[in-house]
Amino acid sequence: MYTRKWTRMNYFDSVKMFKKYGLINNYDPVQRAFHLFPLQQYERDLLNNTQKRDSYEVEQKKQDQKLIKKLLQRYPDLKYEPINQSREGQPMQTKNYVLRFIEKQKQFMINGFKEDLAFKKTEQLFQDRIQRKIDSLQITEGLAASNRARSFMNYYQQQAEYESRVKVLRMKRDLSTYEQELAQFQNEMENFSKNKDQSLINQQQELEEGDEDLKQNSEQDETIYQRVLYDIQNKGQKNRNDQSIENLSQQEVEEFLQRTRNIFNSYYQRAAYSDKLSNLTDQEIKAQIRDSPKKIKKRSQQLLNKLEKFGVQLNDQGEIDFSSIPYPHLRKQLESNPAVKIALLQKQLDFEFPHKEHMRNKAQELSRRLSQIEVDSEQAKNEKQKIIKHLQQEYSQENSSLNQENDSDAKNIQKSLETDYLELQKQYNEKQLKNNQNSAFDNSQDVLEENERQKSEFLQDSEIPISSFSAQTYKLFETYEERQLRVEAKYIQQKLAEIQEETNLFEQDGEQEAQQQSEINYHQLKQQQKLLDETIQQFRRLKFRLEQKNLQNAKQLLFEEHEVFDPSEILIDEEVPYEKLEQYLRTPRDERINNEDQEIQDLQIQEMIKQKTVREDLVPQGAHHMGGPGVKMVNSDTLEEIAAEEKRRGQRKIVETETIKAKQESEQNIMTFSEEADNMGSKKSQQSQKQDKKSLLEFIKKANKKKVNVGKVTRKLADIRKEKKEGKKGKK
Repeated sequence: MYTRKWTRMNYFDSVKMFKKYGLINNYDPVQRAFHLFPLQQYERDLLNNTQKRDSYEVEQKKQDQKLIKKLLQRYPDLKYEPINQSREGQPMQTKNYVLRFIEKQKQFMINGFKEDLAFKKTEQLFQDRIQRKIDSLQITEGLAASNRARSFMNYYQQQAEYESRVKVLRMKRDLSTYEQELAQFQNEMENFSKNKDQSLINQQQELEEGDEDLKQNSEQDETIYQRVLYDIQNKGQKNRNDQSIENLSQQEVEEFLQRTRNIFNSYYQRAAYSDKLSNLTDQEIKAQIRDSPKKIKKRSQQLLNKLEKFGVQLNDQGEIDFSSIPYPHLRKQLESNPAVKIALLQKQLDFEFPHKEHMRNKAQELSRRLSQIEVDSEQAKNEKQKIIKHLQQEYSQENSSLNQENDSDAKNIQKSLETDYLELQKQYNEKQLKNNQNSAFDNSQDVLEENERQKSEFLQDSEIPISSFSAQTYKLFETYEERQLRVEAKYIQQKLAEIQEETNLFEQDGEQEAQQQSEINYHQLKQQQKLLDETIQQFRRLKFRLEQKNLQNAKQLLFEEHEVFDPSEILIDEEVPYEKLEQYLRTPRDERINNEDQEIQDLQIQEMIKQKTVREDLVPQGAHHMGGPGVKMVNSDTLEEIAAEEKRRGQRKIVETETIKAKQESEQNIMTFSEEADNMGSKKSQQSQKQDKKSLLEFIKKANKKKVNVGKVTRKLADIRKEKKEGKKGKK
């Protein structure tokens, strides 16, 4: 009753209803569902087959892994064999020896052989191929390890280089089969080209006779054509380059050097992409140089700790003292290490950033200024004390009786004296300010700019506190004079940039010395930057020179698709670099010439450098030829030349038309001759066939009459066929 209840519901809804009414409390819902909805027979069969198939595949995978493991233990070099060599647009080509080996071994095992015996049989079949593949892998690995041009090629480029080298060897092997056919083809083409060249030579002679002025040599044009070394001038003008070769001007030499420098700079700029500096710019290289002390110090810190532990130091003569090391093997190891001396020298020289040196210089400058302020404050203090003493003496002489009677009145007098001094000092300061203002109005704009510059420099330097370079400037208990001096020093430090030339804090000689010192420092900094740029440029040249040496050592191994430069490009400055050329031309002529041969070579060089003039009729010269802005004036000489050129063009056209007609007639004659030859050959072949048939029929008739044996007949037929073949070869 309950088995048919709620069967039309969904699976989960029916299970929910069974649970609600307590029918499947202790019953698995999956089992209950199978009980309610039993599987059909075909579904059961399908489930069993899939389970069997999955288990079979798992067993096959385990067996394959076992066989692969055994094969790789025997031949470990096959691990690096690629799985396939498929290409785009083509079917997959499996050439892995491991997979093919296992497939063949499994075939033997299916036929009834055991695993070991099947392995031996497949090994015998694949032994030559596997050994050949292992040798090729070892060759590629050895090439990658011992290649002297490794900077030019990565692993895949080396593999491509090996493949191309093998292709070249194969082509050399098969070259002999094509040499004979090539020789025959060349003979035929030579015979054909002789007749053609002779006709062209005759045509060229006719053209040259009619146009001798335009005759030029193409080889000379290729060697001479350098636009930079030519100066095109008008015929009517005076020649600008009338000087001789020996009196070659320095300006022409400098222009030639500038042109060559521009060419080489563009060449080295292109070469900088392959100089193995990771495409770093000059600024990035400078940053690396600036940070290199920190890196070197960090790398040598471990070695320094080791040396400090054993007490290794430098002598007074600058040599290393290893006597404090008790262990001989460690002493021998450190003696052979060249980095020990460098690390100790860096430690003694306080090897650090250049920024530290700049900060030290700034600190010394500020301390010098503050010491000058302290000296000035002491002088002011002494003057103040002198004024107070002088006033006290005058006051004491006038009021000696009052001072003796009442001490309290004396204290009041001292206070009044101090107030009088303060009033006097105020008046003095006001006068000084007025004088400064008047002088400021009289000064020019240059003085104001100089003051602004001093102010900006001092504000940059004043970021460092005073206490780091001088004694303590603040006290908990201080007198009135000490406080006044401290405030005065602080005020002077803040207003140093605003002080003008009339102030007495710095004398003019001291300012001039400071200005000269700053100029010297500026020039030194510029010179250091220039030297740094030159060193970076030379470093790039050195790296590129190493690449050139690598190419020279690996010329036979490299191919065009693997080169960064062509051999003609990368070795362009191999024999004569730009520096040697510049050094040669900058030296005086008397010093660089010692023999007649050297003098001849020097004259040839100067003739190549000298700018040659090409004089042409460009624009008419002279006052009588000058016209308006839109008028083109023509000289009588130019009209005659134009007429002569027109005549030459007409003669040239006539000659060209005649040569074209002659070519067409010769081609027609050649075609008719070839057709006649073909017809003659076909007629001869037909006649020869008829004669052969007649001879065969006569021989058969004679054989029938005389009843000759069959063997003799066949031999006779073979002899006739041989005669035919030999006759054809002779005709050819």
